Amino acid sequence: MNNEQRKELIKIIEQVDVWQRIETSIDGVSLFKAPRQDDKVQMYVEINPVHNGKNIRKKGFNLKTPEEYDALKKLIENEKIRELLEVIGEYYNDNKVIKIEL
Repeated sequence: MNNEQRKELIKIIEQVDVWQRIETSIDGVSLFKAPRQDDKVQMYVEINPVHNGKNIRKKGFNLKTPEEYDALKKLIENEKIRELLEVIGEYYNDNKVIKIEL
């Protein structure tokens, strides 16, 4: 992000209302302002995966710090989670048709 973009972002953040969403040019990424805490502005980056132009989840992952992002990224990249999802998808997918021979 260049210096001009940083200035524009700070200007927008100062102008938006609490709970107002700020869309970004990145699909699935937006910002929102939460109520002040200890007299500090609370800003979050919401990451919500998009498929066919629509959010996949009702609520995304709300992050405040680069450390939270790094922790989420490390967790998502864990191959064991993919393996769990494959098993769940195979055996518990709502779209799966169950057929019993009679």
